[in-house]
Amino acid sequence: MGECDVERYATIVGTGMYLPEIEVSNASLAEHLERVMPGAGMDAVIGKFEAATGIRRRWYAPRDWATSDLAVRAGRQALDAAGVDPRDIDLIILGTDSPDYITPATSVVVQHKLGAYDAGTYDVGCACASFPTAIAAAAGQLVTNTWMKYVLVIGAYMMSKLAADDDVTRFYYGDGAGAAVFSLTISTWPYSPKSAWRRSRWSWKTLGFLWRRPIGSWRTGAIPVPPAFPWR
Repeated sequence: MGECDVERYATIVGTGMYLPEIEVSNASLAEHLERVMPGAGMDAVIGKFEAATGIRRRWYAPRDWATSDLAVRAGRQALDAAGVDPRDIDLIILGTDSPDYITPATSVVVQHKLGAYDAGTYDVGCACASFPTAIAAAAGQLVTNTWMKYVLVIGAYMMSKLAADDDVTRFYYGDGAGAAVFSLTISTWPYSPKSAWRRSRWSWKTLGFLWRRPIGSWRTGAIPVPPAFPWR
């Protein structure tokens, strides 16, 4: 093969995860919701949610923790699995919707806590797609920047802190983090990943009923429930 056939692509060389230790069962969640909304019949509501999703429990981080505390634990495990020293990381990309601060980026906090002092950092925030979007960005950075050797990608969420006490959708919220270390690979293998494609199915306003505080309340009619949800 000629030189033009050589491909550069990103390879996962280590992964990690962290799940906090505070377990919240559906029974405990229903009890909490019934306490803050007496007479709302939360046992029945949570029972329907469980039957529809199969979710029986979720895990919460300690109340004095921040998202970076989850991210660091998953990141360290990924670095250990890859056999990579934090000082050898060139870039940290963190996907989250529950940052430690509005600014600076939470990835900066993670960089400090990990001791990855030579790494560049930035955050990605696009809901459930944050981690795969960060992965696509990491692959692109490695392929196009020849000086880079390792990129650490972390997805971390501490959604339990963002949910109101009477928010029934907290049923779906749990805390945790996952991480992957990417390294550059050069090969003549013809089927390497070169790009990523994404599309948003729903608009922010369509999903507004899930996020009552920022944009209104479907309960009061400020945001009507759209008439044609596919899961109705």
